[in-house]
Amino acid sequence: MKGVRQKTKDSFVLTVYDKRYGTCQIYHDKQGKRLIELRYAIGVRGKILDEIEQRTFDPDHYKPKKAVKLAFDVAIMDWLNDADLAPSTRSDYRNKIQTVLIPHFKDTHIADIVGKEIKAFYKGLKKTTKTKNNIMSVLRSFFKQLKEDEVIREMPGFPAWKKPGYRYRKTCSWKVLEDILSAIDNPMVVDAIITMRLELLRTGEVRALRWEDILFDENQIIIRNSFSDNTFRETTKNDGWVCKHLHSKVKEMLLPRKGLSNGWVFHNNGKPFHESLMRKVFDKARDEKEYSKELTMYGATRHSSATEAYADTKDIRGLQKALGHRDIRTTQRYEHYDSTQEIIERKKGKVIKLKDKKGEDE
Repeated sequence: MKGVRQKTKDSFVLTVYDKRYGTCQIYHDKQGKRLIELRYAIGVRGKILDEIEQRTFDPDHYKPKKAVKLAFDVAIMDWLNDADLAPSTRSDYRNKIQTVLIPHFKDTHIADIVGKEIKAFYKGLKKTTKTKNNIMSVLRSFFKQLKEDEVIREMPGFPAWKKPGYRYRKTCSWKVLEDILSAIDNPMVVDAIITMRLELLRTGEVRALRWEDILFDENQIIIRNSFSDNTFRETTKNDGWVCKHLHSKVKEMLLPRKGLSNGWVFHNNGKPFHESLMRKVFDKARDEKEYSKELTMYGATRHSSATEAYADTKDIRGLQKALGHRDIRTTQRYEHYDSTQEIIERKKGKVIKLKDKKGEDE
């Protein structure tokens, strides 16, 4: 057959012509495998002719080393390893790639993945709306980088996916938080949780605090480092740093320990707290006091403070600055009625409202 001839006893070669590349001889498919069967070689040539007609043909995609490099499983792992991501984000991406994306697209050359296949993949995902969107965001980021690197000419079409409604975290008053803290026998964990609440800190930020970040004389606290999972980062989640007012209650708690230990403000035998330790201690105390399991440590600290701050001031821009949000839309969640009026109920029916609070800095 014209364009297909036998090269050796067990392999074939294809001859095709493209205006951009001239006459090309193809010895392998896009997975780098030799064309060892006539019927298969004819099928590969048919696909190549389609690519030539659509102006997507690239002979480099059929060279063994290049073909292997552009196989989906290899290409997306190379992208993940080179991407500038926080450790926790990288871990999350790796899990989605290895458990969902690679099993579906493993044997596919990236140039062959078009909008139709992506839409079918999205439709077939048996996940929650939020999880599906997160998986598709990873896939889109991968293809966006391929286009920026000029590995592919055009981005494949992605379906429009539903945006899930935000699930508002449960908040709690100071009275509820203090009730929970009374069941914690580790005073340093208690201090860390109170600092999170009063300074509106993320868990990773309070874990990364060092004594040089606490300026007692100036009544200031510098937030410039964080932990992502258990990896220390010399930056915050927003890739910057901020100087905050040192709350009088936080100053009162920490000042007696000043100089007693070097390095970390909150530590376990000289090593910074693991986030899992703080969560387990908080959850155990919460359950002991019979509060709803929907109340998390983050919800009882930074989230509750932000909720109360907006309820009291209605200053969304000021709150955005205090929380360190890049996007005002993230802060605007606190404008929602459910967010500002949330309550925590005890299993035995006791209800404590947000207005029942104390410990504010004058």
